[in-house]
Amino acid sequence: SAVLTGGAANSRVLCQMFADITGLRIETVQQSQTGSLGGVIIATVATSVYETIDDAVQRMVQKKDTYIPNHTERYERKYQLFLRAVNQEER
Repeated sequence: SAVLTGGAANSRVLCQMFADITGLRIETVQQSQTGSLGGVIIATVATSVYETIDDAVQRMVQKKDTYIPNHTERYERKYQLFLRAVNQEER
């Protein structure tokens, strides 16, 4: 799985596309400032508020949505067409 944050994470269509294209389960989180949150997570471990990064993440990050790949084969077919077109141009 992968976690998608930032502007793209606000679009259900883009999140589903990421899942379909990568073939991975895509998760989004409630928090909007994930860069800052990452710094806070590290700080809480460094100051012994939490024992491990995994513990801090479990306590501080709330998942929002999960997107399951369900159109992977469509994107794979399109990618294969793209590769054939690129290979034709290289000749």
